[in-house]
Amino acid sequence: EGIDKDLWRDSAKVVKIIKDAFDKDNNFSVKDEEVIEEYFKTYKGRLYDNIDENILVNDIYQVHDKYTTYIFSKKTFSNKQIVDNDKQKVVDLLDKLRNTFDENLIK
Repeated sequence: EGIDKDLWRDSAKVVKIIKDAFDKDNNFSVKDEEVIEEYFKTYKGRLYDNIDENILVNDIYQVHDKYTTYIFSKKTFSNKQIVDNDKQKVVDLLDKLRNTFDENLIK
């Protein structure tokens, strides 16, 4: 509601990339990283008339950040609890996005 159509479309695309990588428990492809970088370059740090647009971009940024942290910890740490905690943070943030915005954002 009230979110710019281009922002919503691009946000859905980035969330799908993150969710697909998460479901496969894998790194992002180079192409996917480029899409994500372009998204943040375009939308992060802008001033929006609608506070929900700021929240959407910042929430996606957090999910991306926590997912890359999870991938790093999975490859770096042998402590399963650390890895599981990092993974749970991603799950929680994806749930927050789904609950805050629209189930259609995360399919």
